[in-house]
Amino acid sequence: MLYITSVNENLSGWMKLACYRTTGAPQNAVLGKDSSAVGYPAVNNDYSYSAAYWSDEIHPSSANSWKEINITKAVEDACSEQTDSDKITLKFRLQVPQAGVNISTQSPYLPKIVISDGTPEEDKNEYTRTGLFTHNMLSDNPGEVGYTSRYEHGDFMTERGYDGMTFSLFEAAQYGLLWDQYDKDRGIALTEEDYLKNPNDSSVSQMNAKKVFPYGSKERKWVEEKRAEIIKMYSDAKKNGQKIYFMQDVIVLPTSLKNSRSDIQSSGKIDIRKAETQKVMDYMYDEMFTDFCDENGTPLIDGIYVRYGETYTGSSWGIPYHTGNNPIMGDSTQTHLLLMNYLRNKICVGYDKEIIYRTWGFGAFQYDPNTYLTISNQLEPHKNFYFAIKHTAGDFHRTFTFNQTLNIGQHQQIVEVQAAREYEGKGAYPNYIAGGVINGFEEYSFLMSDDETQSLRDVINVENSMVKGIWTWSRGGGWAGPYINGLGYPNNNPSDPNKDKSDKSIPVINGSEMWCDLNSYVINKWAKDTSVSDEDLVKEYARAELKMNETDAQSFYDLCKKSSMAVLLGLARNTDKYGVDVWWTRDDGIQITEFNKNINNAYKNSAADVMLAEKAESVKLWKEMIDIAYNLDDRLYDVKLADSDTSVKEYIIMTTEYGYYLFDIFNQMHIASVERLKAQAIGESSTPAMNRAVLKYDQLWAEWQKEYDENKLKGYPTLYAKTKSSFAGYNSLVYSKPFDDIMASFPRLPAGKKFEADNVTAQGADNPQYAADGDINTAFTAGYQSESEYPKKYIRFEFDQSESIDTIVVKKQKITLSSNTSYWADHAYAVGCVLEGSFDGENWETIYTMNTKPDGTDSQSEVVINLARPNNYKFIQYIRKEKNSYIDWADAGGNKLILADIEFYTNEEDEPEETPIPTDTPAPTDTPAPAPTDTPAPTDTPAPDETPVPSGTPISVIGATVTKTETDQEYIFDVELEQPHDNCNVYVAIYDENHCLIAVRIASLDTTKKASVPIDKLENEHIAKIFIWTDKLEPIIDSVTIEL
Repeated sequence: MLYITSVNENLSGWMKLACYRTTGAPQNAVLGKDSSAVGYPAVNNDYSYSAAYWSDEIHPSSANSWKEINITKAVEDACSEQTDSDKITLKFRLQVPQAGVNISTQSPYLPKIVISDGTPEEDKNEYTRTGLFTHNMLSDNPGEVGYTSRYEHGDFMTERGYDGMTFSLFEAAQYGLLWDQYDKDRGIALTEEDYLKNPNDSSVSQMNAKKVFPYGSKERKWVEEKRAEIIKMYSDAKKNGQKIYFMQDVIVLPTSLKNSRSDIQSSGKIDIRKAETQKVMDYMYDEMFTDFCDENGTPLIDGIYVRYGETYTGSSWGIPYHTGNNPIMGDSTQTHLLLMNYLRNKICVGYDKEIIYRTWGFGAFQYDPNTYLTISNQLEPHKNFYFAIKHTAGDFHRTFTFNQTLNIGQHQQIVEVQAAREYEGKGAYPNYIAGGVINGFEEYSFLMSDDETQSLRDVINVENSMVKGIWTWSRGGGWAGPYINGLGYPNNNPSDPNKDKSDKSIPVINGSEMWCDLNSYVINKWAKDTSVSDEDLVKEYARAELKMNETDAQSFYDLCKKSSMAVLLGLARNTDKYGVDVWWTRDDGIQITEFNKNINNAYKNSAADVMLAEKAESVKLWKEMIDIAYNLDDRLYDVKLADSDTSVKEYIIMTTEYGYYLFDIFNQMHIASVERLKAQAIGESSTPAMNRAVLKYDQLWAEWQKEYDENKLKGYPTLYAKTKSSFAGYNSLVYSKPFDDIMASFPRLPAGKKFEADNVTAQGADNPQYAADGDINTAFTAGYQSESEYPKKYIRFEFDQSESIDTIVVKKQKITLSSNTSYWADHAYAVGCVLEGSFDGENWETIYTMNTKPDGTDSQSEVVINLARPNNYKFIQYIRKEKNSYIDWADAGGNKLILADIEFYTNEEDEPEETPIPTDTPAPTDTPAPAPTDTPAPTDTPAPDETPVPSGTPISVIGATVTKTETDQEYIFDVELEQPHDNCNVYVAIYDENHCLIAVRIASLDTTKKASVPIDKLENEHIAKIFIWTDKLEPIIDSVTIEL
């Protein structure tokens, strides 16, 4: 097994590994040192495809991981050959093009041999468990209408196999407490009956006013209604077999109580270190555990999840009559221990109820094993006391390592798992994290050492594990969007008299929480039987919840697995070549400082290309996922989601395309930012690649918005924020900024090469040449038009052949108005005009509508039009279609057709085809590999066959003609097949005199069976070999060798 750290980017980002048995003398480790392959010839000089031992998988350049070469057959052959000794020595040489891959030589990633008895790993005996308890929390955005979710309902939770429901902060029992016993013990013995008898009596009024919540007050009415609401929620869940927990902000008290008790405060904050404060807390918990009962008088509450940190109280959060603060004051360790001991004794011992104390927010206690043990060992264990610990060593981010405080110490633990990650779309697109949580994420292979625990399996499937349960957050975390479901739109019409009474539920109609539900489902089901694989559970979900057949269930799992890698590469990294501050995006926006820091650090450390390769690989994976989604059985168009009227197939397609748009937008932002740094380094303001990325960014947003507009009633999630938050009325972008806060700083410049019109004509004027002469001081002008003449006057540009138009630049003349210089008049004249395109000069389509009125751009000398959907046109015309309604002085030129100058641009280069470079001879890092050849190689330079033959029906080899021409800088190889063949590519490979591959270029064969492949000349070039392979890497011609 070999740990691959990178693949040469010139090899198109992928490679298979291979090795041959060799007759060379045994050597010590020579990784990264050997400069010649001559000393390690293959047995019998056989370098054919069939003589090699191949890795099972293609290795992408963006993925650092172990790769396995199965040499079982070599061992079997060696055993059959051995006759006179009980000792067998096998030696192998790795084979790839020169500098093809980098192989780790650092511990713990040294090459190794793994000996197996042939039993699949999943079939081997493993200590497993059944029946871990599982709880779930649905955590609404603070201050907003709650999520719509099946996880609100106890019957659904019980059906799914959950044991307990954790109600959110705003459903905590503390907000339904009346504090009457507290009042009574302070000498306020007034009962409600006495109050109602004499409400206007001054002594009664005075006594009533001293109560925490006076009778008849709006405050008491709010609490009584909240109390009834909470008790009903708890009771309904209890009836359905759920244990009842809630998340409690410690410490929060009624505002009136706090204000009346200076003795429980320090510097204006409630201080739990004070004995008087703890007495107040006694009243709080006594009322919770005695008065919150069902209709039969049975206490409802089974335990409390303890939260500390910022508190959400006050009218803006829907909690108008309470206040609180972080309880941890002074020495944090001692205050935490005080709080733990208080809760243990009061609730675990006193009421025989459970306390789940979250470690999140408690400094190093939440992730550092030594700190955790030092502090937790000072607390006596109890059967009802648990620590809740996130599975990540920090917040729920990719590239945050697995939490090493799990399954250590003497206290019972519960693992926190977020199913709808706030940094990863909140369920708006496929993001399968359950497999990584259960088995370990891909990136742990380079982030963590082998002796560290890396997954739930590592800390749960062991004897005497301290992990007793798992707590999923099916929804919740962060702020604002994107939103994935709800009942309707907020009413933001200021003229609507019912505006303040309007429904402000989350703004997605027919939305679904399917992707969050999948993660919760797999984690919960696995906890009940940890011998089951996550793959089996995903496919079980596909069959049971989505009504898929076995084939589609497998495809669905494949899509889920790809989503895990796509999210990792798009948001974080899978390499140690550079670092990423993963806080650069959260909720539905961007954190600008962190984004720019990531770009600058990668560029400074010469890793920008590695970063961009990972972003590109992420986009490629999203495209592959879209293909999977479309290839699901069409029967799924008729199967509705469990929580929506949208069909299963339609929703999977929509949300997967959502992920593609978002991650390609991320990709273009990274490209543009890196290219700007490159341009600045050479004293330029931009590069063509930067301009293309900005153009693509705008194009993607336009397409994404259109996709949303067309599907928003079918459950399409709300978009990320381009210029502002998606919907007013919500707490959007609390910590983030819109995307354009970064991208608006990039100029919108032509992205490609300029080309000229071959013929310019006009109707209604005789000076059309002025619009294409490159001089803004001369202008094409067609005089005044009446409305009846529209659209008779135009200027038309014709090209010799259809051109792909990506950008059009309309130049404006500078004029002088009074003492101000501006371009206002040209801009005003454009009102009512459009640009149209045509293939035949007869049928026209609008490609851009000019400004609807002068809009403050009179200081700009040109209008750069980056077309959202570039297309091929033979004709472009500028034409007035409507009256210039903005300008009344028509006779003075308001309805003229004026064009100072216009420029057309097309991309300099097409985006490369995502076709892997065929290389049948993968080689170790710095070990030169012999060239592929179809003839026997010289004895001192062994060379393998260049055309591996796949199993199955062989493809017929056909003929081709190859000719070479050259210039001072490059060779051009023209290739023509004797007969057409679908889906094939030409590969031109250049080798040096040692037969080592030094360059490769690829071109697709077009419908004429022809291709022209240019390739730069190199100093050490020797020969060129031309291959034609199908997209499945099957040869369809014999290779052609040409000396250089």
